[in-house]
Amino acid sequence: MSLWVDHKFIGFLSPKLDRFSRKGNDLYNFRCPICGDSQTKKSKSRGYLFSKEGNVLIYKCHNCGVSMSFAKLLEQLDPELYKQYSLEKFTNKSRPKEERLIPKRKQYEVHGALKNLKKVSQLRHDHPVKQYIINRKIPNQFHAKLFFAPKFYEWVNSIAPEKFKNIKTDEPRLIIPFLDERQKLVGFQGRALKESNAKYITIMLDESAPKVFGLDTLNINKTVYVLEGPIDSMFIENAIAMAGADINLPYLRKGKTVFVFDNEKRNSEIIKRIEKTIDVGHSVCIWPEYLPFKDVNDIIMAGFSSSDVQSIIDNNTHSGMAASLALNAWKRC
Repeated sequence: MSLWVDHKFIGFLSPKLDRFSRKGNDLYNFRCPICGDSQTKKSKSRGYLFSKEGNVLIYKCHNCGVSMSFAKLLEQLDPELYKQYSLEKFTNKSRPKEERLIPKRKQYEVHGALKNLKKVSQLRHDHPVKQYIINRKIPNQFHAKLFFAPKFYEWVNSIAPEKFKNIKTDEPRLIIPFLDERQKLVGFQGRALKESNAKYITIMLDESAPKVFGLDTLNINKTVYVLEGPIDSMFIENAIAMAGADINLPYLRKGKTVFVFDNEKRNSEIIKRIEKTIDVGHSVCIWPEYLPFKDVNDIIMAGFSSSDVQSIIDNNTHSGMAASLALNAWKRC
């Protein structure tokens, strides 16, 4: 079923929704019009409209807990607009399939600034960055999705003027693009290739977009694996990366999402994040005691295959009380 009519009427309704913004292809955020959201912090926006199984939009508030279809929400907020919506839904549904008003999905080109950089796949085999990618055993299909910026700060300033005030100590970096569900560049990470004060520098071109790597290839109808770093996520099927921040995306469903944190049992911050994830109700991977490696890429570089790592994760995924018990055992070993 097409959601085109829904998106059209969300646009009509948006002036009535406080702090309304579009976060993704089928994801909208605004202050809850049912409970009024936070009365003390007017910047809080905990109402979300998101797609369920690609054929219906659901409204959910993470403050009052209300959940309903977009149609029901529209009916409550604007009965007259709801009548127009219902009529257009019926009209579109009753047309022959070939005549239905379903717009073609817009295809976004790679951001112009990236065209000024070379893809890793275009670099000579003996190029230091090419060797870095090969040594880390990053799968070949990602070589055309990664870029090399010989002068990182200068290149960033060409996109976001004056982002860096001082570019005298410029440096080369690997560019890891963040694309949204429509293939649009919303940000990127610059990974240092030598000793640097900042191993990763994350730049968001769209501040309203989630700081997540891998949304362009994500299939929310399959199990989603959430890892800490973009490079780690390249070895796992249907994975995204947190890029240094917690993820709170409404379409990450409990029972269909596995969080895979780094294997650092002495890191108190990671332990807190695992505990928080368990409390929310998501599944987590608790690495087995025999595995001494810090993260997925380290495991791969030690000689394991991607399918080996996938099996280790799946065989050590827990939720609820079982996850808490596994976490306690992991911390002690």
